[in-house]
Amino acid sequence: MLSLTNNDLIQAAKELGTDVPTIRAVDEVESNGKGFDSAGQIVIRFESAKFKGYTGITITGSGNAAFNQAVLKNARAAMLSTSWGRYQIMGFNYEDCGYSSVEAFVAAMKTGELAQLNAFIAFVKANQIDDELRTHNWAGFAYRYNGAGYKANNYDGKLAAAYAKYRTQAFPVTNDPVTKQPWMDGSTVLALLALCLLGAAAYYAFDGKWSAMWAYTKTKFKQALT
Repeated sequence: MLSLTNNDLIQAAKELGTDVPTIRAVDEVESNGKGFDSAGQIVIRFESAKFKGYTGITITGSGNAAFNQAVLKNARAAMLSTSWGRYQIMGFNYEDCGYSSVEAFVAAMKTGELAQLNAFIAFVKANQIDDELRTHNWAGFAYRYNGAGYKANNYDGKLAAAYAKYRTQAFPVTNDPVTKQPWMDGSTVLALLALCLLGAAAYYAFDGKWSAMWAYTKTKFKQALT
């Protein structure tokens, strides 16, 4: 499982003629910026209505359990009826993403977030919605990317809010994963600990209890790290 880097996002932005904050806005709204969960499983959403349309079979749920149940009934229909990865592209869009079959598409999505990003780029170009991204026409993009019911979930509003957040952030050229917090390095942690100890010393001067000082230090250090 490989995570995206700033370099990946910068290159994608160039290909689509937009900026990195725009792409980050989409992936935050779609998947909270994560193509894989904490267990290393690809993030999916199973669409039971789509599956029923393909098979006539009703399966309740939208997570992995529902998807696995659907696979037992009809594996291809299950993959077609599921959105995949960081950009939550539906399996039935596999051709727009440059794949000859949904099986090949799903296999690629499982290899890492870069494959998911490349599928997003191909999908956007195939559906000619790169203009909407460039001009930040969130409603136009939402309609084409998320469907006619996008307003019910305030999809365009969420995109606008996410873009407003990311546009103030720098995205320097680096191969570090975009989820890494570069400010939390070793020297910063030591500095935070020193500040907490100074605060604890002042606390001890008034309280006179070492146990209270140590408890205070641990509490403040944990707060500083969150």
